[in-house]
Amino acid sequence: NKPINRDDYVVVGFKVTPKDSGTLTLGDQANKAVISALVKKDTEWAKVTLPSTNDKGDYTFWHWDKQPAGNVTDGQVRVATFIKSGDEIDPNDKNPLPTDFHKVTVAKGTGIADDALFGKTYAVKKGDTLAKAKFPELQVSDTAKYKNPAWDVENPWTVAVADADVTYTASAVSSAFDKDNVTDMIVKTQ
Repeated sequence: NKPINRDDYVVVGFKVTPKDSGTLTLGDQANKAVISALVKKDTEWAKVTLPSTNDKGDYTFWHWDKQPAGNVTDGQVRVATFIKSGDEIDPNDKNPLPTDFHKVTVAKGTGIADDALFGKTYAVKKGDTLAKAKFPELQVSDTAKYKNPAWDVENPWTVAVADADVTYTASAVSSAFDKDNVTDMIVKTQ
């Protein structure tokens, strides 16, 4: 309630991503998607109080972006990332997933044709399934060499995620004759 010298402060911002995924609360600014704050010059980022995060709808708070090094400077913005079950993520992201979320990866095995959906990783909440649209239609890469493309788990889009990360892999059976790996033989006599 007393006047301040604006020259002693910088303006920093806080925002959420993706849009409409959550809100932030800092002091009397409650449930905002973007918050601006005055911070005393020469304050280290490590000493800045971040707004509290509020989940919205199906979204859950995941993490804040990397903290800038050193002191605050005018115009810097920190971003709070929210996530919902089934969102695609970078498999190499070092931020731990929220509680009860696990990585689900769609992998391509032997004899399967390329598809843009292979190699993707998703964050899926425990008890949820990954939508069928996230799985490619299976086709063999070479019909002369492979047959019977299938997932390692029947209909993986119907399997609820348990307590661990999981990878679903599609593979095809080799149709080339291999005398060392005969799986079935019928002897016919005259």
